Amino acid sequence: FRSELQKLTNQILAAPAKMSLVGLGTFVGAPLVIILLLVTVLGSLLGIIGLLGMLLLYILAFVLMSVLAAGLWAQLFTKSPSVNLLWILLGAATVQLLFFVPIVGPFAVFVLFMLALGGLVHSIYRWIV
Repeated sequence: FRSELQKLTNQILAAPAKMSLVGLGTFVGAPLVIILLLVTVLGSLLGIIGLLGMLLLYILAFVLMSVLAAGLWAQLFTKSPSVNLLWILLGAATVQLLFFVPIVGPFAVFVLFMLALGGLVHSIYRWIV
């Protein structure tokens, strides 16, 4: 499990612009497609499955924000984005503290969420294809 988190963190930090755009596209585009599926009679079951899938992706991305912040801290101090328990705890504390920063904090959390969501979607795409 640690190697998968390490690979995902390296993948996100190698191309952050690409991952954030993939995350933003998923964040905006997938709910629109799901709403269109829910409106139709034949696509309503697929829409419900897609809605549950998006909810699962959002929960996983929220959890992976701490791992991504840990990779950023590790890269800042050790020049390699290693993932271990100490860095993950520091990343989780950072993400939680960012919620209390008035203007910049929510923006930073949103960027971290888009990066994590983009990395997840990209990994799922690579796993399927």
